[in-house]
Amino acid sequence: MKSFLFKVTLFSVFIMAISIVSDKIITSGLQKTEIGIFDVWNDIKSSKINAEVIINGNSKAVGSFSTKIIDSTLITDSYNIGIYGYYIQMQEARYNYFRKFNTKPKVLIQQISNLSLTKRDDLYNSMYFLPYLDDSIIRITTKKYIGLDFFDYNFPLLRYKGEYKIAGIGILEFFNLHHFESNKYHGYKPYDGHWNQEFASFKQNFPKGLRINVSEESVLALRRIIESCKRDSVQIILVYPPVYYEAETYFHNLDSVKQIYREVANNYNIHYLDYSNDLICFDTLNFWNSQHLNKIGSEKFSKVFVHDFKALHLLHE
Repeated sequence: MKSFLFKVTLFSVFIMAISIVSDKIITSGLQKTEIGIFDVWNDIKSSKINAEVIINGNSKAVGSFSTKIIDSTLITDSYNIGIYGYYIQMQEARYNYFRKFNTKPKVLIQQISNLSLTKRDDLYNSMYFLPYLDDSIIRITTKKYIGLDFFDYNFPLLRYKGEYKIAGIGILEFFNLHHFESNKYHGYKPYDGHWNQEFASFKQNFPKGLRINVSEESVLALRRIIESCKRDSVQIILVYPPVYYEAETYFHNLDSVKQIYREVANNYNIHYLDYSNDLICFDTLNFWNSQHLNKIGSEKFSKVFVHDFKALHLLHE
């Protein structure tokens, strides 16, 4: 009996040791890759971002604000830390994670939109966060969403269960067998495509439109981002990028959402730029769907935005 227990214990220790080592290899490899879903996280974590201008937001930020145009026109360094698929609460975590490892910027451009103040319940693309679960900011924030479980957070290697491609990338990177390059420029990635049928499908599915569910937690998160910038003497500007004009009419309470943005901006004495009525919004050539600019549109918008940004003199206050 004692011999059996000893063998079981020895086997368990061996399995645990293998799991710990494997987890460390995969995680270390993923934390140095530049592949698309991890490149910005890793630039942040490795303290590579020493930019005067930071753009924060979701996919609209990633594809709307050209860091190439911002850098070349303003003669500055900018970086786009926008995160796909998430609203203001996760964007707050992204900015806090950035500040933990990098010097403060002079200006934060906080992208906002019709749905920024809503909240999703699921942990969209949970693989985004797997290599960073040991960090308190990521750990606390991801636990607010449905997706990862107790074992993912507390047992080595189990966070990568089912993610064989991701684990493979980590192993290749760790042993320097292959390095995956980023497809972004300072976090900016335009969509090089044309208008599709998503909006037509939306109108068919929701002919009477939708009401935006505003989360008070999201409003508080926006306020916390602003207050953090105020404490750090970082200039912050709220920017509502162009969206296709007709889509705006399908959100019944959009005016009240924008009123929240105006009130927040006024309360904190910060600038709020709304481009939802810009000429860009009236031509589908500038969009790939009703909510997102394509490469043509993003470059047009970025030039317009930089012109307005320069007039605010935020880099020189």
